[in-house]
Amino acid sequence: MKRLSLIILFISLLTILMGVTEFNSITTPTANVLDRGDYSFGTKFYGDSSMRLTSHIGLFERLSIGFSYGAENFVGNQKPDWYDHIDFKAKFQILKETVNIPGLSVGFDSEGHGKWVEGSDRYAMKSPGFYAAIGKSDLFLRGSKIILGANKSTEDNDGDKDINSFITVGQSIGEDLNFTLEYNFALNDNQKSNDGIENFGDGKGYLNFSVGWFIIPDLQFKFSVYDLLENAPNFYSEESITLDRAFQIIYTTKF
Repeated sequence: MKRLSLIILFISLLTILMGVTEFNSITTPTANVLDRGDYSFGTKFYGDSSMRLTSHIGLFERLSIGFSYGAENFVGNQKPDWYDHIDFKAKFQILKETVNIPGLSVGFDSEGHGKWVEGSDRYAMKSPGFYAAIGKSDLFLRGSKIILGANKSTEDNDGDKDINSFITVGQSIGEDLNFTLEYNFALNDNQKSNDGIENFGDGKGYLNFSVGWFIIPDLQFKFSVYDLLENAPNFYSEESITLDRAFQIIYTTKF
């Protein structure tokens, strides 16, 4: 029943959404950076009536930085529970992608996804932390994108400090519509802790999917579905639902 619902939802989205030429992943890093002088601002609505604001700035030709901040219970009749920290992002592109050479970037990203658990100092889906990502466009089909990467999260109070890996594939159709499928192996979140801190991952990794559409070249709508493999039975501590959905509005322009 859940699979049928996802298929119906996916088909419905195709009838109302278009896409974006600029490729963006869902939770894992990419190898691309904003051009110098480009500015991106996004709003994300997701589980537990949560909301997050995110901004990115292309400082130099190969360097971009960003920040994000949000709250739980943002929508509804409860008082918003604002996070007590601001997440930081920085990315440096070592190799710029060409016809024959893939792009290569290294960086840091402290933004995870899902509920922030105070006692464990972590997101339900851990942040990438320090990472390296390599990406290539048009490798299989025109408009395709593939990204491979590894990361070391700083959210390791659960004792699972393993280096993680991820893979992302994307496909654009025309100038607007694109699809993204990413798999986070979650190797740093698949073992039980010895100090009583709850382990969120169930060893299956996180499979996430998104559809994106630019209404105009600068404005993107994006719908994402998280944890299709039901890797996190306790995605939210008070619920047994693991599947999460998010809607984003992303605006990109130049200074």
